[in-house]
Amino acid sequence: MCGGHGTTAGTTANSPLSSAGLCNPIIPAPNEVVVAENIHTGYWLQAIYFHKDDRYPDLVGFGLGTEDRPATVTLYVNPKNSRVPGQTKWEAVLIHTTLFPVATTFVDLTGDGYRDIVICDHYGPSIGGLWDAKEKDGGRVQWLRNPGNRFAKEEWTAHRIGNSTGMHRLEAGHFTTTSHFQILALPVAAHAGDLTSPAPVIIYTPEYGPDPSTGPKSWKTEVPFPDKFRLIHEVKVIPASAGEGEFDTALVAGREGIVYLHYDKKASTWRHTVLGKGLPPTETYPFWGSGSVDVGAVHDDPIGYIGTCEAFHGNTVSVYIKQEGAPKGAAALLDAKYWKRVQVDDFGTLSPQNAGTVHYLRMGDFDRVGVDAFTIACRGEPIGVRKLSSHRYCLLTMSIAENEGVYVYRPTDLSKAEFRKSKVSNRSASVVVAAPFTTNALDIASISYYVPGSLTGPDCPSIRINPNAFFTAA
Repeated sequence: MCGGHGTTAGTTANSPLSSAGLCNPIIPAPNEVVVAENIHTGYWLQAIYFHKDDRYPDLVGFGLGTEDRPATVTLYVNPKNSRVPGQTKWEAVLIHTTLFPVATTFVDLTGDGYRDIVICDHYGPSIGGLWDAKEKDGGRVQWLRNPGNRFAKEEWTAHRIGNSTGMHRLEAGHFTTTSHFQILALPVAAHAGDLTSPAPVIIYTPEYGPDPSTGPKSWKTEVPFPDKFRLIHEVKVIPASAGEGEFDTALVAGREGIVYLHYDKKASTWRHTVLGKGLPPTETYPFWGSGSVDVGAVHDDPIGYIGTCEAFHGNTVSVYIKQEGAPKGAAALLDAKYWKRVQVDDFGTLSPQNAGTVHYLRMGDFDRVGVDAFTIACRGEPIGVRKLSSHRYCLLTMSIAENEGVYVYRPTDLSKAEFRKSKVSNRSASVVVAAPFTTNALDIASISYYVPGSLTGPDCPSIRINPNAFFTAA
């Protein structure tokens, strides 16, 4: 961020990849830790506690890759988990090579205390080029067995779970049973280029043999919602502890808005509640609804408010605040009357292809005050003319764009949906991760959005951590 690259309009969606040497190598800023730089492509990042007893998480990150150069799913080992005393660098360990991976979730499927990885791949190069489930094994879901050694030299063993065209997000939880962890699987679209037809919501339940330590022998597939929802782009699991039921539930963000999905055990059926329709449809914009979602805790209320970015790859940031008389916890998610949508930010003009910048949102109590703030990832779309600006942590000037980077929104008066906005990073971000990587406080990790055919910015893709000390509220 310090030591800018000058004023540039950036590269186009068809620009050569970072490996061709035509993107700008990054210069680390004083307020960031560079985990990886000059990676081939960038998209997904998630914190993983490799073992259930770990104090500090590692990272799993990757891009989609390309058809002629597969993606490398990589474990980035936190220096605090290093086998080398005094290590300061994050060590990259290859754990899986595949085509077009999109997302992961982590769960111990063998009972040994080590978290396995559930991953969806074979997505295809873009939503317009989705690989069909029947013709190309598109939307594949697999689990990768954790070898019990961070530094294992062989790739993790892959086991098939299922597939569905357009598979885009995964989460683990106890959704209809407490006997085993299940996988909630969410395709973004049912067919290549089809943004209007519903896509199924799927539950995969593991079936074990006599020795559970060997992992699931097969998976049962259920489709609780075959044709209700479109363009689900993000999901947030609500733990059972946030309510009075025994099962985990979920919020999803898609064309229908913010929707609460939950299993009614008494009626033996799934139910859904549309809490808000998100960004309204207009004649000139083909997308509406919501694109990402998370819940913020407010003191003793684990569901104090909801944060969302709108719509699908849009430019709007909104919150849902509770109305007077709303119950605490997950009970408030059962009825839309408890919620009011308020728009808190707009990043302005979309690209000619109707694409915006806000891609991902996550909550966290960054200031340790008992009230969650939220952070967003901005891809940098559309790529426009940048301006030179001095960075607060150095004397050099740099080239920045307001619609690119990582922001934090801190609530100052939730009853009025008032927030204070601050910028944490100027680098393109696809995903943000809030986790205690360096201390007990929440840091923010992010990965560049660098997807050939969709969006590639002027900087080479990278993974960074902005330590909490550099953005804690004064």
